[in-house]
Amino acid sequence: MKALELGALEVILLWEDLEVKRYEFKNTSTDKTTVHILNEKQELEKDQKYFNDPETGAELYVVNSENLTDWLLVHYKKYGI
Repeated sequence: MKALELGALEVILLWEDLEVKRYEFKNTSTDKTTVHILNEKQELEKDQKYFNDPETGAELYVVNSENLTDWLLVHYKKYGI
């Protein structure tokens, strides 16, 4: 994902059944929004390092959650692919 954000990719290959989700979290006390890409295991375990703020320990609000493949199909042009 870092290579995509830096514009280092010209082509990206995806498959439909990729079991990875893109989560957009919001900290209600600071209004800071963070994005994490989680696999099925991390999602099911509700890994605290993703669902809680590391500084305050406050639970983060899930703003958006969708399959990474679906999100990339909509937003790929922003990254020059």
